[in-house]
Amino acid sequence: MDLIPYFWIIFGLMLILIEFFTTSFFILWFGISALIVGITVLVYPHAMDSFVIQLTYWIIASVITIVLWFKAFKPASKLRQINAGLNSGEIIGETGVLVKVPTAHRPGSIRFTVAMFGKTEWQCTAKNNHELRMGDSVVVKGVENNLLLVDAVE
Repeated sequence: MDLIPYFWIIFGLMLILIEFFTTSFFILWFGISALIVGITVLVYPHAMDSFVIQLTYWIIASVITIVLWFKAFKPASKLRQINAGLNSGEIIGETGVLVKVPTAHRPGSIRFTVAMFGKTEWQCTAKNNHELRMGDSVVVKGVENNLLLVDAVE
């Protein structure tokens, strides 16, 4: 009985287990690629009879899964995370600190102590064109075009 397929499966599971402790979503793709190689060797043992071929296949699968993560999955998940629930009013009424003053030509930034929808810092603009200074405590009064409308805390 050939143990090479089980090596790849155990190696893949170990990498995925390590990912649980690092939470970087980088080691995960090497683990998934190792699982792919292990299953492929189990199903087609004669097509991948050399360890060098298996290693090459693992490297290629790793590159493909990493590229897919950075080009397809990660941007889509980030977009869903940022826009999720913005129109629901859940962020309205929250207070934060102004870290970049908004002007007429560019938005400012507000920083929350607790992450809102996965981010601690959001772009904002002043509601009613009030004068705001960096470091002011501000409250979110609304959302417009993915910008938070803020006003000074009274």
